[in-house]
Amino acid sequence: MWVKLNLFMKRLILIFVVFMVVSKSFSQEKSEIFIRTSLNSVQDFTFEPSRGIGFGTHLGIRPNFQWKKLQPYVLLGFETTSPTMSRNNALLFWYDRNFRLQAGLERQVLQSEKERLWIGAGASLARGMMVTGYDRTTVNGIIVSETIYRSVRSEASLQLSLRYQNQRISEVMSLGYTMDYFFEDTFLHCFSINWKIR
Repeated sequence: MWVKLNLFMKRLILIFVVFMVVSKSFSQEKSEIFIRTSLNSVQDFTFEPSRGIGFGTHLGIRPNFQWKKLQPYVLLGFETTSPTMSRNNALLFWYDRNFRLQAGLERQVLQSEKERLWIGAGASLARGMMVTGYDRTTVNGIIVSETIYRSVRSEASLQLSLRYQNQRISEVMSLGYTMDYFFEDTFLHCFSINWKIR
């Protein structure tokens, strides 16, 4: 199981490194490298409600291909979500913790003297430990013990995003919101801070 996960992660890292090298060949000075930290929450109509907030950290790059309206982005990182699973089908599951590769395009839709707003669309591929089932023991309606079962799985999503920057506050920081649509009407909401490091 871990051998497969390690092989998968090596491929993700290889893709990310190759993309960074290629992007530098296009514009070594103007490509933006950043770190994203996020708070994550699951929302869905099949699963139990999310039990809390997860966290994420990603390394990203926005290569400058000198396109007039669109700017690509790629992120690779680690994140957690609060464990959730289906009420009706034990074969349905959700991530507990995983590695995720994200890629897409952003377009700037607002620019003033100090403020900027971008909208984006993309996709992601995640692999990690997922909740696949649980057992509960209750006494008089009170949960006295709970066992959660996990396994390593993969999943893909479609992604929409917003990003806002106010240079009065910071020239290297921007605030973001990302919504990922997974399977079975499941959404992952991420509220993030992006820190430009180059």
